[in-house]
Amino acid sequence: MTLLTETIRPQTIRRGLLIATSIAALSAASPAWAETCLLDRNNNGEVDPGTDNDGSADTAGSDLQLACGVGATATGPGSTAIGADATATGASSVAIGRDSVASGTASTTIGAQATAGEIGTAIGFDSEASGDSGVAIGAQATASGISSTAIGGVSEATGTTSTAIGFDSQASSISDTAVGGGSIASAGFSTAIGGDSEATGTASTAIGAFSDATGTASTAIGFQTFATGERSIAIGSDGEDTGGVGAVASADGAIAIGNDALASSERAVALGLGAVASGSTALGGGAQATGAGSVAVGIDAQATGDRSIAIGEDGGDGDTLGAVASGEDSTAVGNNALANNAQASAFGSGSAASGTGSIAIGASSQASAARSTAAGFNSVASGLGSAAIGASSEASGINSTAIGRDSRASGVGGTATGSFSESSGISSTATGQASVASGERSTAIGTSSDATSAYSTALGSFSEAIGDRSTAIGSRSVASGDQSIAIGADGDDPNNIGALAATASARGAIAIGNETQATAINSVALGAGSIANRANSLSVGFVGGERQITNVAAGTENTDAVNLAQLNASIATAGASGCRNNPGLDGIPGNADDPADTLECGDGALASAVGSTAIGDDSQASGAEATAVGKSALASGESASAFGSGAVAIGDDSNAMGVQSTASGFRATANGFRSTATGERSTAIGARSQASGDFSTTTGSDSEASGDGSTATGFDSEASGLFSTAMGSQSTASGRQTIAVGTSSNAEANGAIAIGGDGGDPDSDGALASGENAIALGSDAQATATNSVALGAASVADRDNTVSVGSTGAERQITNVAAGTENTDAANVGQVNAVANAATNAQATADQARTEAAAAQTRADEAFASAATAQTTADTARSEARAAQLAADQAGAGVVEAQAKADEAFETAVEAQADANTARNEAMQAQTDANRALAQAEANSQELAYFDTNSSGPGASATGTDALAIGTGSEAMGDESVAVGSGARAINGKAVSIGAGNVASGNGAVAIGDPNFATGTGAVALGADNSATGTGAVAIGNLNVANGNGAIALGNDASAVGNGAVAIGPGAVADRNNLIALGGGNATVRISGITSSASRAAQDGALNIVTTDAMGNLAAMEIDVTGLTTLGERTGILENRTTLLENSVTRMSKQTNGGIAAAMAMSGSIIVPDTTWSMSFNLATYNGEQGFSSALVGRLSERVYISTSIAGSTARGTTGGRVGVAFGF
Repeated sequence: MTLLTETIRPQTIRRGLLIATSIAALSAASPAWAETCLLDRNNNGEVDPGTDNDGSADTAGSDLQLACGVGATATGPGSTAIGADATATGASSVAIGRDSVASGTASTTIGAQATAGEIGTAIGFDSEASGDSGVAIGAQATASGISSTAIGGVSEATGTTSTAIGFDSQASSISDTAVGGGSIASAGFSTAIGGDSEATGTASTAIGAFSDATGTASTAIGFQTFATGERSIAIGSDGEDTGGVGAVASADGAIAIGNDALASSERAVALGLGAVASGSTALGGGAQATGAGSVAVGIDAQATGDRSIAIGEDGGDGDTLGAVASGEDSTAVGNNALANNAQASAFGSGSAASGTGSIAIGASSQASAARSTAAGFNSVASGLGSAAIGASSEASGINSTAIGRDSRASGVGGTATGSFSESSGISSTATGQASVASGERSTAIGTSSDATSAYSTALGSFSEAIGDRSTAIGSRSVASGDQSIAIGADGDDPNNIGALAATASARGAIAIGNETQATAINSVALGAGSIANRANSLSVGFVGGERQITNVAAGTENTDAVNLAQLNASIATAGASGCRNNPGLDGIPGNADDPADTLECGDGALASAVGSTAIGDDSQASGAEATAVGKSALASGESASAFGSGAVAIGDDSNAMGVQSTASGFRATANGFRSTATGERSTAIGARSQASGDFSTTTGSDSEASGDGSTATGFDSEASGLFSTAMGSQSTASGRQTIAVGTSSNAEANGAIAIGGDGGDPDSDGALASGENAIALGSDAQATATNSVALGAASVADRDNTVSVGSTGAERQITNVAAGTENTDAANVGQVNAVANAATNAQATADQARTEAAAAQTRADEAFASAATAQTTADTARSEARAAQLAADQAGAGVVEAQAKADEAFETAVEAQADANTARNEAMQAQTDANRALAQAEANSQELAYFDTNSSGPGASATGTDALAIGTGSEAMGDESVAVGSGARAINGKAVSIGAGNVASGNGAVAIGDPNFATGTGAVALGADNSATGTGAVAIGNLNVANGNGAIALGNDASAVGNGAVAIGPGAVADRNNLIALGGGNATVRISGITSSASRAAQDGALNIVTTDAMGNLAAMEIDVTGLTTLGERTGILENRTTLLENSVTRMSKQTNGGIAAAMAMSGSIIVPDTTWSMSFNLATYNGEQGFSSALVGRLSERVYISTSIAGSTARGTTGGRVGVAFGF
């Protein structure tokens, strides 16, 4: 049958089809306009309206087929069948519509029940495209196998190099990729991205939504990620879903990064919020790292057991733990650090350490028992090898030592040195302010000392030593009984009249000193006011009188009395090298202006403040309740303690222990030869150690911590950066918030971390991190560029934002790397080889196709040449036929013969024309084959550049130049815009909209999440239900609104409405232009650097005071702060003058009381009967002062008397006299 066209008027084109006609028609006429597809039923080559119709079209046998309409078929080469029962079997088939099939070769079918085959493509309802190079897009798309791709609807793409994108996608095996909907990808080189993604096994990667990726080289990234086993990595989320899981990655090469991350064991690393790890290394969030070679760093860090180290946080949350590290070789450093047992060490904040080899240094330190040491604020240390040094120290028993501020030490090996000290029993020694020592081998030296019983000795102000083998030496000494000796003063304290210094009541009692009593049994009382009261007594005084022992020969035997010369020599010796109280024991009366409760022992020793104690030649204790022990020791701070030759304690509550140690900061502690602690609450432990930063801590000789909040541990370690940490011999942490761990490690730039020693090589420098936020892990590793990471011994990372695992000439392999799934992921060798193989195969295929195309083209060229030759032959034959016919017509005679020749020539011409037609047809078929082969070659060597998707919903629309739209109803309208996701819209310019229902409108606008609105040039909305409206507006988080040019809203439910408005934190509201709001109404705000020296140095010009109103608005008052800076100086002057005034009032009061006492003593004078002259003496007391007077009366005659008297008191400047005369009448 021949395919014909019906000629129509141009205006009817929209209702008809323009189609190609048969070759015969083409040779006779130009292309026609046709309204319908007609079949020439009677094969006459003409249109017969009564006969021809568009019925069951079928073009079988025709060379260039096209069939349009009911029952259309178009079987074979070059076929096209459009509509109803369209089929178009094979060759260059295209079948569009209804029951379309188009089976084979370069088949394409679009619509209804489409199926394809071979180099198929089937687009639309019930599409299949089974195998070979199949692509099936839409509705019930399948595309089973070989180079399969199925996009949309109920897509599957079972096998070989399968890809299935969209609703209910699966893509089982070999190069599996399934993107979206109910994606599964099952266990070839699987990748499943989005929706209900799984990618079960082999080289699996699953990214997003309910991702799984079970086993082999698994990686699962996003929402309810797992990645169970083998080379597993699982990265991030489900943090908020109560029914969810979040990142897991259970075992084999497990790494789980983020949100509810767990990574349970094998080579586990879990990094981020909710991280657990069970094996080794968990960094951040709720980090745990349960056991074995564990390290857990950050927020809720634990690291339970084995080789555990846990560093940091959660200091801000009272309900959570922070660093723990429970057991084995545990170390826990910082915030709520505990370390609970085995070789436990805990440094800082809420440190504990609980037992076995425990050391806890800093903040609320405890270190309960075993080899416990706790040094610093609120320290405890309870028992066994305990030592607690500083602040609220306690040490409770067995080998206990407690040195400093509220020290106690309760029992066994005792020793408590410093303010509020107590030591309670067995081997006890308590030295310093408020010392006690109670019992056993007790010794208590200093302010408020006690030392009750057993081998007691108490030396110093308020001393008692009550009983057993007591000795009490010093102001208010008692020593009551048993083997008592009390040597002491303080009988002259104006506030304690009648208080008896040295008492020593009974049994072997000896009391030497002011108002001494010894009261019986072996008593000796020697000194002013001595009593002794018999029983083997020696007393040199008694109540109401004094006695000398004179003319005593020098004693030569133990039982001999000594004479005055011997006694004076002895006293001289005691005065030169013994102890002096106020008043002293050397026979020199105490100075009434000297402070009370002091003790001085040693040549040149001076205790010049109330309750102070100075023991040692040239020692000085000038602070109230200060204690200085050692040659030239100085304790000038209030409640300060200096122990050791040349030790200096200047800061209030400071402690300096060790030769030439210095503690000058408030509550500073310096322990060790030439150690120095100058920062507030700083601690320096070790010879020549220095802690100059506030709250800084050094441990180890020559260590130095100069940054505020810094920690340096180890010989010659240095931590000079703010909040820096250096641990290890000669380690250095000089940047802000840096960490250096390991011998000679160095963390120079801000945020840098260097962990690793020098590998035992003295010429090596250890790990170095000199770039900002750089990390160097490993012996001699170097990370010198910003954000660089060097992993492994001697690795070098010298480019910004890079990770290095080796160095030039010493490269390393990274093994067990899962296949990368994102553009920024690392790829493994398998992926590279796959790409190389695919490229090689694709190139081979392309080369083969090009070879075939070239061969086909050659055949086409040859066929065209043959056709041309045949046409020439036909033309020649036709010319000969015409010539023969002409000869026959002219011949007249021999007509029959001539006609025969003419007929023969015409037959030859017809045959030649047939040959020419055949050759032309073969040439055209060869050209078609060549074109198809070339097209296939190009397809094999290039990727698909543009595509729309079609599913049961409205199709994607990409109307802008170079725009990309993927997803049901997605629209990419702007040039180079991107819209990905159901209903996503990218409206103007280079906008990007990713996620269901997102809208990005404006050049460079970005909306990512579900659903967000970003309207305006450069506007950005990330998260859920955010709105960013205005040029450069930014809304990141959930339910945030940023409305205005440059407005920024970060957090949850934050609102920034106004140009330049900034709202940061949950519920923050910034409701006018250029307003910055931090947090909601119940939020607290911390600006850590506001008090730093760098912040102060940055201020220039006049300084003002910042105020806040009830709404939280900040503003600067018009008050010049420079006026306030002198307020302290003026207040100091006022305080000094007030003190002078108080002293003057005190002196005046004393003088007044003394004057009254003197006046009371100066009573009327009498003359003894029968005498001419009489002398009288009077004493009186008034309000703590004693008055005395002496009067002389003389009789000049019977009725004329004269008298004179002088009176004085114990107060200075109250001595006076009078003269009088009396006449009688």
